[in-house]
Amino acid sequence: MAMMSTPMNPPLPAELVHHILRFSAASSTSSCLTLCLVSSWVHDLAIPYLFSQVILTIPARAHAFRTRVIRSTNPTHDAANPLALIHNLWVSSNASVNFGVDILCKCPNLRHAAIDIQSFSTLLSVELPPQESDECDSNETDLHLTLFGSVRQNTQYPSRSAFTAPILERITHLHLLTGSLPGPSIYLPRLTHLAMCFKHNHSFMNFVNTTLTSQSLQVLVLIVDTILAPFVRRAIVQRIGACRQKDERVWFVEIDMCQFDQDWVEEANGGETIWEKAVRQTTVWEKNREVLAVNVAASVSSMAQIKVCDGVNGAECHQRIELLQA
Repeated sequence: MAMMSTPMNPPLPAELVHHILRFSAASSTSSCLTLCLVSSWVHDLAIPYLFSQVILTIPARAHAFRTRVIRSTNPTHDAANPLALIHNLWVSSNASVNFGVDILCKCPNLRHAAIDIQSFSTLLSVELPPQESDECDSNETDLHLTLFGSVRQNTQYPSRSAFTAPILERITHLHLLTGSLPGPSIYLPRLTHLAMCFKHNHSFMNFVNTTLTSQSLQVLVLIVDTILAPFVRRAIVQRIGACRQKDERVWFVEIDMCQFDQDWVEEANGGETIWEKAVRQTTVWEKNREVLAVNVAASVSSMAQIKVCDGVNGAECHQRIELLQA
């Protein structure tokens, strides 16, 4: 009787194979690209991870990306459409030339976006075809937008009535990594969180005061660059603390502005947000300030007691201290 052959290594369960492939696809872009070449079913499994986070830093990549997504004829919300797979999108100032800011309006599941402020001025008045505009109007996904770069001197912002891009209705968190102060930021109807770099001038403080008149704004974070000298940072924090005493929506955060791109990637992938950092740092600073105030008060009290008791006997000293503390 012939013996049945038994495989030396039993096959792995399909669920485990899928888990391993997904883990590999999520580990790096290069791994994801490699998996896309294995087979059609592995390609379908890996492609959502490839498009989940798109970072475009050079014009060639921006052009290739735009060409790829424009070829898609699927409906906006179809899972096979690359635009429906994008959750995080970074487009550098150099790459924005060949990108086309209208693409942002066609990403229904976009949650974190970073673009240069010049593109934002274009985004304000982007008009979409009626069908695409209706789809965007029905999208209520919150969008966290980061702006960097600088505005050209001849840039003209459209009036508030000219804001036609439906994506503006989705912006709830705005992070300004620019020295320019875009007035339209206060016109975003659902804006609840705003972060911007602190500036030592009257126009900036006027902008802060105007921004705080918004009833929908919940958090205003003022950024202090760690490249500044320690004594300068302390002075800025003290001034922000004074603003916070008038309005508790004001917070501060000290960050290295030279690595804001790394911070953005970490935050977009579930790391500590700039809002969480601001609450943590401001809370610690306030507690330390309270402790310092108590210690200073105790020190002043001790010095006063020593002074009133100078050259008197114990009983009289005790009486003077009681009068001092009354």
